[in-house]
Amino acid sequence: MLSKTARYIAFSAILVASFLTVINTNMIRVASPHLQETLDVNYSNLSWVFNSYQIAYAVLLPVFGQIGDKFGRRQCLVAGIAVFALGALLGGFAWDFTSLVTFRTLQAVGAAATTHW
Repeated sequence: MLSKTARYIAFSAILVASFLTVINTNMIRVASPHLQETLDVNYSNLSWVFNSYQIAYAVLLPVFGQIGDKFGRRQCLVAGIAVFALGALLGGFAWDFTSLVTFRTLQAVGAAATTHW
């Protein structure tokens, strides 16, 4: 049995991970006019930034459910947070449209892994 402090820490980590994956979807929508201008893409192409995240997330949810059951939910959560953070960091430094879509997809992999705690 975990101590009370350990339970609060675990709960806080899960809460933050869940919050970040949800808010991340909406942050990119707010930034879309700036991204359109900076990356010089039209809105229909920019939609791939949204869609790549949603498609990868939806496809990988059941996969990470199986992985979490097989290898442990804690390991899946920690790895998911690390991958999500890496994707966010790289996405912040994206140099063109293709790299942004790639790093958003990487973020979705991490987000899907954090869902199964």
